[in-house]
Order: sequence, then structure tokens, then C-alpha cells
Amino acid sequence: MIVLALSPGYTASSGFSLYPAAQHITITPKPLQHHPTPPLKQHNNNVHQHPHPISNRNIPLPRPQPKHNPLHPPHNLRPRPRNPHQHQHQDPLFTLPKPTFITTLLTIRHISQHLQRIYSVQRIALITTGLTTLSILPLHGLSPTWHPITNPSTVFHGATYPGYLTSKDAPLMSTSQLDQIAQTITTATTTSLPTQQPDYTSHTPTSTNLFSRIIRGETQHWRIWEDADHVAFLTPFPNTVGFTVLVPRAHLSSDILGGLDEGAFTMLMGAAYEVVGVLRRAFGVERCGMVFEGFEIDYAHVKIIPVHGGAGDVDVDEGEGGDGDGERERFWEVYPGYLSSLPGPVVEDYDGLVRRAGEVRREVMKEMGE
Repeated sequence: MIVLALSPGYTASSGFSLYPAAQHITITPKPLQHHPTPPLKQHNNNVHQHPHPISNRNIPLPRPQPKHNPLHPPHNLRPRPRNPHQHQHQDPLFTLPKPTFITTLLTIRHISQHLQRIYSVQRIALITTGLTTLSILPLHGLSPTWHPITNPSTVFHGATYPGYLTSKDAPLMSTSQLDQIAQTITTATTTSLPTQQPDYTSHTPTSTNLFSRIIRGETQHWRIWEDADHVAFLTPFPNTVGFTVLVPRAHLSSDILGGLDEGAFTMLMGAAYEVVGVLRRAFGVERCGMVFEGFEIDYAHVKIIPVHGGAGDVDVDEGEGGDGDGERERFWEVYPGYLSSLPGPVVEDYDGLVRRAGEVRREVMKEMGE
């Protein structure tokens, strides 16, 4: 089961439409009682052209943490502590059994489609730091026809975790650094690339989209994982070491929550679960974050971000009794071209928030027939 709640912060938390939190929906899976152990920035199609390349220096890669065995994680999500200063251990989202993870995301997809109608928006986005909360945000200010929306600001966190995740690009990383990171990932697991020779099969062979050309091996890329229906590769503009893009081999809609049929969505979520496992083993991290956005390239893709050094972290949600003194995202009227997991300014009208939360819940439950 999941709990649907409105965040008491303005939805700056994803860099989006920052309205009073009625626009920012937080979804938290309820703790499971028992589980048996289950088994770019790119507009010219040339990744080497960027005005502010990162210098060709060695980026320290995080060392694996032997105390955490990602192959045998505890399969439950514990509720967040009511006091944000109480750093209670929380089991990451991706430690759910794979079927439970997929079911949870299918439920979120279903809810998001109702929210899209309720708020009359073109798209719903998602961001999670991989803990117990997934934030789904209506993107306001979009036109019915897709066109690229990017943000000129960049940020680079390297192999450190500043306490939040963002989808902002970084300056172009050097080929040697990307080679090094890709090798770290592919040598850490025997399941990243099943063969010595990558599979360049595209299920949309006539597509000229950048991602289709990457799948066909027609442009330089750093492939770290693939199966019969998906390919994962490093972005050359990573704000975090190991920032990975997962795409289906078919050219599908970039609207992950609203534009894919249930079968394609289910397969993509299963692939995301596998890629997270690869990155956790490679970097020895406890968890990864995940983003559904889709406004740089119009092709279905999931952004997966390793959380380096995030052990003991808690979800940033001022609704859990926080004092509101932490770092904040700024207020935006419309989607600014990136997402952030930071909360926005705290809403002042809590009574109005409670009323709106009840209204949204009743509307969603009515549409879902519950």
C-alpha cells in the first residue's frame, strides 16, 4: 500500500511549478510487515561541443562499502521519523522485492494520470532520492506540443551527496573520465553487458533521435547495461559520478507516467530496478535516485543517480515536523527545465493545505472508484 499526501512546501522541490504544496504530491510506501527473501545537454548531436568542459582531472571514485550487501537487502521500507533531526535508518526504495517495486510504480502511474486531469497539465514528473518518498509533480506552463525545455545553470557534485538530487546538467565530462567510470561499473558485475559485443538492435530502426542512434552504435556513448528491450549508458554531462540514462530500444514517448502503455512502463521499471542493482554493486552505495522528466530529448528515458555517501540520510520533507531551516529550492511559477528533490518555501496557509489535500484525495479516490 502507499500513502498519498500533499507536501507543506511550495513545489520548488522539483524546481517546478511552485505553487502551494497542493501541487506537490508525496507518495510514501507503507512499511511492509513481512517479505520472504526474493530471489545531456544536447542540441547539436555532438556531445563533445560544450562551452564549459570539466578539466581532465581524475575524479575519485567511491570505494565499495563491504558492510552493505546489496544482493541481500532487507525488504521493507520503514516509516520516516517524525523528527527530521532523528537520523533513523531507512531502507531504500530499491530494496523492495522487484515485483513489489514494480507494483508500487504502477500505482503511482495510475494516481499521476488522475492528477494530470485534476490539475489540467500536460505532464506529471517524478523525483526520488531512493528512500521512502517519491514526489510526483504537475508540470505547469507546458504547451500541448513537445519542445525542448532546458536550464542554462549547471552543477557538479562528483562522488559526493549534498543532501539532495537534481536533474541539472554539469559541464561536459572528458572522454577519459567517462571511460574510467564505465569501466568501474562494467567490471564490478558480470551482468552489465551480457556479451563482449554490445547489441545494437533498435526496435525503431528508422528513428533519427539521438537515443536511437546511441542504441544502434552510431554515435559515441558509454554503455553500461542492456537487455533485449533496453539500454543504459552514462550521460556525458553528469552532475554525479555514475549518472545513468536508461532507455527502451523502441522510440517511445518521453512522458513516462502518462505516455507509455502499461506493458512498456512495467518493462521499463523492471529494467530500472536492474540498473540500480548494477550501480549499487559497482559503487558500493546504499541507494540510487530516480527521475522521470523528459524535456531535453523526446524519447522515453529514466535518469538514475547513485547516492554517494548518503547512509543515514533522511527524506527532506518539512511535513515530518521539520523546522524549515534547511536548504530550499526557489519558487517557480512554471517548470524551469530541471528537477530537484529539495523542498520549496513552506506554505503559510496550513488550513488551506489541509482542505486542498482532502479535496485532491477525494477526487483521486473518486476517479479510481474507491
